[in-house]
Amino acid sequence: MSAISVLPYAATLEHWWEQLRGESGRLRFMAWKVLEVVAFCGVWPRARSSRTNQTPTAWLPPPSRPNNAVGAAPSVVVVVPARIQTASDATRLQSLLVALASQTRWAHVVVVDDASPRWPQTQNAEVIRLPHNNGPAAARNRGLQRALELSAEIVAFTDADCVPDSAWIEKIIQAFHLDRSAHAISGATLSKDQSWLGRYHERNGTLNGRRLAGSECLLYGPTCNLALCADLAAVLRFDESFPFAAAEDIDFCCRAIMTGWQIRHSTHAVVWHDFGYDQQGVVGRLERFWKQFRKYGHGERVLLQKQPDYPRLFAFSQEIPVCEREQA
Repeated sequence: MSAISVLPYAATLEHWWEQLRGESGRLRFMAWKVLEVVAFCGVWPRARSSRTNQTPTAWLPPPSRPNNAVGAAPSVVVVVPARIQTASDATRLQSLLVALASQTRWAHVVVVDDASPRWPQTQNAEVIRLPHNNGPAAARNRGLQRALELSAEIVAFTDADCVPDSAWIEKIIQAFHLDRSAHAISGATLSKDQSWLGRYHERNGTLNGRRLAGSECLLYGPTCNLALCADLAAVLRFDESFPFAAAEDIDFCCRAIMTGWQIRHSTHAVVWHDFGYDQQGVVGRLERFWKQFRKYGHGERVLLQKQPDYPRLFAFSQEIPVCEREQA
């Protein structure tokens, strides 16, 4: 997520203005970036937050945990939280399950139904039905518990509106083997939408992590494309007080890196995310965009209550360059 509210607004816009220099869609992108800022904050940004007037001090990571112990042929469990409310939701879930069943490397799939009002026929997956809708953090925790019961060496997370590349699981395993200091792998998340707004999210890095400056460690990786080794999965859980899918993954990752766990990026572990714009008209796309960033803004407010150091961490992190994501 582009956590713009922890930055001076003028600096945010100036950053993108320079980043897009020479690109034909510069003005169009900037218009949507302004709308993103407004939606994220809920009000017109007339003044900077007082915390952005302070020069942040450098963040020193704690000593790293022991290397991951992922074996040569590890057991992998994929956890998918799902709340199915519409026919489109059901179609997306089916597409995900087909993609997971077609992987070059088999994995056990656990779908956690977060008290959906409707539920489609599902194949090639274990389904856990929750009696109450408590949000994706609680659903992921239930799936994580089941993965540990199955003795998973790797627990991979994705979402019901995603389609992983056919080699996604294979590339996650390779990433753990190539970098033994990695305890979590955050892959490259690209837009499945063909509309311009889909490309906006991809260029914006909405669903890609951020790398800590001067380090290979990430500040966070979104849970639509995140995998944990067993040691990390055994000790850390998602904070279930986050009410919806916004910033609960950032909180999880912040707690991980603050206690010595290392998150790495893999350009080759690719997931395609369906933002849902292709099925909408102009007004529908605008509403969807607005609601998404309003939700992110609400999530970040909860995050800042729980992680007051997050602005400092963000200030010493960098978005993963678009060129890295395009290599995937």
